[in-house]
Amino acid sequence: MKLIFVRHGPKLHDDTQDDAELPLAPSAYDRVERLAAALELGGLLPRVIVSSRYRHAHQTAERLRRKGPREVLPVTALTPHTPEVQFTMTTILSEAMQAGFDLLRDCDVLMLVGHKPRLTQLAEQLLGEEPAALSALEALVVDWHGTLQTRIAG
Repeated sequence: MKLIFVRHGPKLHDDTQDDAELPLAPSAYDRVERLAAALELGGLLPRVIVSSRYRHAHQTAERLRRKGPREVLPVTALTPHTPEVQFTMTTILSEAMQAGFDLLRDCDVLMLVGHKPRLTQLAEQLLGEEPAALSALEALVVDWHGTLQTRIAG
């Protein structure tokens, strides 16, 4: 299995709204499309995209979905400010299983769309070392055995 870690696109800033409710900035739409095209060109088409529950992360995942029968699954395990939940691949897999998705069995490629620093921490768990921080709309591709394969910018 290949894992693609993607940091959400830039969000609109509005001091009157909770961060969880802030939408993806329209200026990010083209960058999301470029990243989706680059991933598609590289044969990195996930069947399931797991995302944070924050609006801008979920919107990033929806726009990355492109054509095909892919699902976007929002999970608490990728959502900031949820101290009762561990940020581990095991937690993500378990939460997906409860929603009816057996990610290990059904996915050759899995995309995770979330936030800094959580995505970096998850990648570090697999790689055994901390990768350079992800920029907005940058993808880090790692295989399940913990080998960094590439970085793709949107």
